[in-house]
Amino acid sequence: MRIQPLLSTALLASMLCTSAGAVVLGTGPSDLNYRFKYRNVGVRTYVQPPQGASTASMQDLQNLMAEFQPYFGPVAQTLAGRINFTASPISGLGAPYFDDAAGRGDYALVVADWGEITDVNDVRYYPAFTTTYSYVAGQYLPCSDGHGALIPGNCNSTDRMARFAVTYLNFTKINADWSHSIYHLDVVEPDGHQITFGDFLQHLVAHEFGHVLGMGHELDSGGGAAYCVVAGNRYTPPIDQYPQSTSVMEPGGYCRKFFSNYAAPDIRWLDINYPK
Repeated sequence: MRIQPLLSTALLASMLCTSAGAVVLGTGPSDLNYRFKYRNVGVRTYVQPPQGASTASMQDLQNLMAEFQPYFGPVAQTLAGRINFTASPISGLGAPYFDDAAGRGDYALVVADWGEITDVNDVRYYPAFTTTYSYVAGQYLPCSDGHGALIPGNCNSTDRMARFAVTYLNFTKINADWSHSIYHLDVVEPDGHQITFGDFLQHLVAHEFGHVLGMGHELDSGGGAAYCVVAGNRYTPPIDQYPQSTSVMEPGGYCRKFFSNYAAPDIRWLDINYPK
């Protein structure tokens, strides 16, 4: 069995913020209404050969995977006592693996590239996207559609538990966002911290694994980027006038602050749903 990229919960990576009036605080992550079934998670990585209109080489994609891997450690440390990461017994994009007796599920982190995608309704437009899968009547079925909505008959009407998840990291879009958007253009936090490429990569790791656990975008909870509009590729008002995100689940950190790991509202959500 080979998992096809019927993947959902896109990271909305081309939105930028403007602000009018007082600063608005985000309200933390929303809830996708499913949970990952297991506390033990086998992790596998895979570099998928370039596809479509990609101009990237396999070496380019392998280099990106090598850059990502160190940033999984800090995220795993934050989740320690809630999630135990181990090596998966499965490699590549082979059949998913889970073991109810051992309480272990499966997570694949995949670097891929399709070239320049211009359709915002295509998940490959975004720098990263994740889908969790339930297991129903002997089949792996995605828990949500391409817009993050639960699919009746899969997770929602069974036990709302995912057993397998896959995150795709999009080479072209990651590099385009870093080179041409808010991440690279005069992005300095109120405390003076200059956002680095490593911050961006770790944000993607934490954000996407948040989706694996059932955390939704902060904007969907009525905070953060719900107050933002598309506004070109630079901030214009002073940075302290922007709506203030409070969660790593703010898509791309478009409203300052920018989080590269789980923040206080995220930890509160984890305390409720994945207590130590």
